Amino acid sequence: MRIAIDATSLLLPGAGVRTYVHHWLNSLREAAEQGGDRIATYIPGIEVPDSLEHLKAAPGTLNHVRLRTVQFMNSLRLSRNPLLNLFLPGADIFHCSQHTACLPLFKKTSATLFDLSCWVTPQYHTPKNIAATRRYGETILAACHGVISISDHSRKDAIEILGIPAERIRVIYPGVAESYFDATGVEAAVTREKYQLARPYLLFVGCIEPRKNVPNLIRAYLCLRESLRDDVQLVLAGPFGWRGEETTELLGRSNGTIRHLGYVGEEDLPGLFKGAAALVYPSFYEGFGLPVAQAMAVGTAVITSNRSSLPEVVGDAAVCVDPDSIEELSDAMDRVLSDTELARTLAERASSRAQRFRWAAAASESLRFFHDCRRT
Repeated sequence: MRIAIDATSLLLPGAGVRTYVHHWLNSLREAAEQGGDRIATYIPGIEVPDSLEHLKAAPGTLNHVRLRTVQFMNSLRLSRNPLLNLFLPGADIFHCSQHTACLPLFKKTSATLFDLSCWVTPQYHTPKNIAATRRYGETILAACHGVISISDHSRKDAIEILGIPAERIRVIYPGVAESYFDATGVEAAVTREKYQLARPYLLFVGCIEPRKNVPNLIRAYLCLRESLRDDVQLVLAGPFGWRGEETTELLGRSNGTIRHLGYVGEEDLPGLFKGAAALVYPSFYEGFGLPVAQAMAVGTAVITSNRSSLPEVVGDAAVCVDPDSIEELSDAMDRVLSDTELARTLAERASSRAQRFRWAAAASESLRFFHDCRRT
């Protein structure tokens, strides 16, 4: 069977979807070689880069031409575009990945469902993002023969909000890159030295935008007793997105007890996670929550939100709190930092639970999904 994957996200700046497609495509190709399937990309010739650079579009003249081609095809605004078939020769299934704007004629189609936060929590998104994501949900997800959901929570949202039949959606968890499972104390020490992190630290990783709840994280940290803040700093790793003024103001009032590293490259993240006393990730809504799974893979304790997919991902391997409660969040940080037995137990449970988030398993399940989808 020949499966064509929309790999447009590899040509664009971005983090979540781009990371997913990057690792998923590599894993799908490895799994397909063993079973006689073939994995192609739309537009043909898109290469999976050796490394991820989220802030930059893929370089190269050919990639620029490919991106312009995709943009032209999308601009036609056809729900079923016959021109797409020209780019999918011999494909049995065309799989859509967030940036798909139209479907081909006469092809079985499937898609990845990431989350429905633009429906559930529109206040945390820009109008442009809401319009694009809703268009994908209503014209692509709802029309496909099969859907891969990255969590059961997203699956339930899609059934309720988009009216997609339950039997059409299959939950296949994303994986975590092997570099996280292999992270060592040596890597953690090198990363601490590189970023001059002399003290133990609590860590947040992600784009700083309203949905991630960073202002409440900072307030909760500043509520910790002074002696604890003197010993353990808060480190924020990630670029500013939109509406970051509140976070900027709070950082200015922190008297240097909080470090904002800005964007941290993928090559440094395993060591940064490994060296943390805990990951604190109080997001209001996640379709999956990759930083939480990454922290668990390196064996770091996790404090996260009790909303959306996050409790599903962490199970009993984290402390889950109400993200609106600064008191709960601050208390959780205090307990994990003060109770070494609790921190050790969380780290052990995290390492064990993370084993279910392997890209090899995701690829194998995805190939079974494609074969089932073709038969429907």
